[in-house]
Amino acid sequence: MSNSAVALDSARHSHNKDILFFEREMLEKALHDKSISNMFMDSLAKNEFKVYYQPKVDLRTNTLCGCEALSRWYAQRLITPAEFIPILEQEGTIKNLDFYVLETVCKNIREWLDKGIEPVLISTNFSKLHLSDEHFEEHILSVLKKYDVSPKYLELELTELSDYQYFERLVRFVNTMQSAGFKISIDDFGTGYSALGYLSYIPVDVIKLDKSLVDAYLTEGQDHFISNLIALVHDLGKTVIVEGVETDDQVRRLAEFRADVIQGYYFSKPLLPNEVICFAATPSG
Repeated sequence: MSNSAVALDSARHSHNKDILFFEREMLEKALHDKSISNMFMDSLAKNEFKVYYQPKVDLRTNTLCGCEALSRWYAQRLITPAEFIPILEQEGTIKNLDFYVLETVCKNIREWLDKGIEPVLISTNFSKLHLSDEHFEEHILSVLKKYDVSPKYLELELTELSDYQYFERLVRFVNTMQSAGFKISIDDFGTGYSALGYLSYIPVDVIKLDKSLVDAYLTEGQDHFISNLIALVHDLGKTVIVEGVETDDQVRRLAEFRADVIQGYYFSKPLLPNEVICFAATPSG
């Protein structure tokens, strides 16, 4: 019965199989996921999550124009985002992590300002699950007020919607936060199933093209897709950021296609707060 329950849970999350038989790997995954779930809140309280900043580089000027705040979990080992993000997303506890990161970012921005350092625009991620909270906007603003940080230093990233469950709520959120002075972006574009047309109805400032699109299409004979997608986003009056850029050839092609900003290991890995200051002071290659 226990094994059947594990198989049933696996079946609920399977999108391509009508019938599943229990396999040992299912039980191992279930135990692993339970372990991650049980550790999470305690680890958050112990500050075992660290916030890093991955630089974003303006392709036209080859200079630092922003950073994305990324979380890393150090318990007895490094637990990768690929391990814990889907589990936290499924349980809803990703919302706790999102606000932990926002608070850390605001704390770092306040420290930079107090030292006389003008911060670049910092983007921080929020799950679409927050959109079910009618006080979501108020919670964000209260964190900024706590650290006396202006919204002009922050870009709020929302993961691409794969359905229209939160569509109207998303539009209201974007309008409210833009009026307050925030930049808004749609993250991971290209990983869901949203129609391109829905972008014209959401007044976001930035569209981030996911690394999977770079890997799949930014190659000889395939890159017209990326080129056309960038042109379409520009036609909608939005900025294009391309994630996961790692090679000279990718940078060359993206510059040719007039992408605005690139992010990835080509320029820098995610950095600690003090390392970001050093990166900002050093001309990008």
